Amino acid sequence: MRGGRIRYVVAVMVIGTVLLSLSAGAFKVAIPGRAGPRLVTDATGGESKWQGTWYTLVDTGSGPSCTGVLGTEQWPATFAKDWNTGPVFATYSDNLCFGATITVYVRQSGAYHFDLKNVDDGARLFDANGNVLFEASCGSFNCPVQSGKDVNLAQGKSELGLQFWQYAGKASVSFLATDASIFRNAPPIVSFTYSPSTIYVGDSVSFSDNSVDPDGDAMNHQWTIGGVSDSQSGPTHTFGTAGSYPITETVTDEFGATSTKSVTISVLEAPLAGVGSTGSGSGGVAFYLIAAVAAIAVFGVTVGVVLGRKGKGGPPLVR
Repeated sequence: MRGGRIRYVVAVMVIGTVLLSLSAGAFKVAIPGRAGPRLVTDATGGESKWQGTWYTLVDTGSGPSCTGVLGTEQWPATFAKDWNTGPVFATYSDNLCFGATITVYVRQSGAYHFDLKNVDDGARLFDANGNVLFEASCGSFNCPVQSGKDVNLAQGKSELGLQFWQYAGKASVSFLATDASIFRNAPPIVSFTYSPSTIYVGDSVSFSDNSVDPDGDAMNHQWTIGGVSDSQSGPTHTFGTAGSYPITETVTDEFGATSTKSVTISVLEAPLAGVGSTGSGSGGVAFYLIAAVAAIAVFGVTVGVVLGRKGKGGPPLVR
């Protein structure tokens, strides 16, 4: 009988060891606070404006020439302007002109319609190479005048130029575009997540880009993760030591508009597996299973010792 009891105790202890091994291998320990992915986002926007410079008008006989800077101003992409009381025109009443440029973002090659209206005395629209696309000029007696044209633009980022001149009297001009979207290029809205949201030494952290471009443009990504550069849209990184690490993602669209988002994450020392894990996750299950196995083992040893004493007829227990 004694040998049977010994085998019983050993069997209980072996079962406890096997269950302990299974609990460690079959469950991933859940560390408290490790929730789902964390979202990081940012957003900005932008639109082109005419950048204009006022000059003194000089008539060379073959056309107006702008010389001598008088002042600067900027205007929306499409506008109806009357400079009769403007800050520059209020000082310089005659013989004025301006030259202005604006950036365009052509997403599809094709014809785009523009109009010059209410022109007094003259205006010209140029392409990026300085070629005149069309002109509206009224001379001296039939002002104001207007003109419009379909202009072929190639896909990509480029510029338009606008020149205006006025000899005497009231000065005015309007510029209109059928498709004003070519003057807009909003930077990408940078957004990314990383998981897990609570990070420990040795964790493989996944970064997922969720950035969008308001104009639907293609985007390039550049990450700096703890001083390490990466150009993937969804990189991974393992942190070898505890501490604070800066994370930066820069997103650039096909026209060069750029947005950046930066955060600082904390990497903690890795805790012992199962220690302190009492939640409802797999770590909590492992904790209670280990405790149950230990209790079974202790119970088996105690029962075996008591049975051994009774079977052998040893000395009575001291109470």
